Amino acid sequence: VSTFTPHLGADWLIDYVSDKQYLSDFGNSLAATSTNYLDNHADLSWQGDTGFITGRLQEYLSVDPAIPSTSLPYQQVPQIVFDYTPSVESSPVSQEYETPGEYVRFQRSGSIAADRLDLRPAVSLPLEREAGFIIPRVALSHTRYLLHDQGPTQPAEIARTLPMASLDTGLYLERNMDWTDHHWIQTLEPRAFYLYVPYKDQSQIPVFDTAQPDLN
Repeated sequence: VSTFTPHLGADWLIDYVSDKQYLSDFGNSLAATSTNYLDNHADLSWQGDTGFITGRLQEYLSVDPAIPSTSLPYQQVPQIVFDYTPSVESSPVSQEYETPGEYVRFQRSGSIAADRLDLRPAVSLPLEREAGFIIPRVALSHTRYLLHDQGPTQPAEIARTLPMASLDTGLYLERNMDWTDHHWIQTLEPRAFYLYVPYKDQSQIPVFDTAQPDLN
């Protein structure tokens, strides 16, 4: 990790083994002996007061002879992630804007390649008081794929656009109480979050870096 200026920094990770059996033969933990590939990447990041941009080059080195190159994760050469989040103060409420985006090129030996552009602008109107908060938020997710080395009957370009809306609400309930000759403050913070994203058939989009969603 290197810091060139208060706003500019770099990070890189380089792993290499000349013998693909090395980790399985000499690894001293289950995590090491079960490693199938090594992650190599280099990042360059700029962080400002209202946004950031990060560029990454990433590839993977197979350390399991039984795994073909077509089963490795896709290389990202490059990946560019950016976000601009200004806050506008006005009466009676302030607005918060987000303009996150990503451009990435996926490559893998023996597989199709793709360029992906993902934009997700959003605006929220947080209403926060001592007793609680209400944060309505709307966003628009637009993703476009340019696919390379597809079959003649497969599309060379796929795009999807999804509107999204959410409502985050919560209360702060407090009361004073005395117990065992000590003074306490009892706090209860109920919270409800609602998210709406309409269904969109995405079965035509090849899988590049997608995983099953978790409970979060």
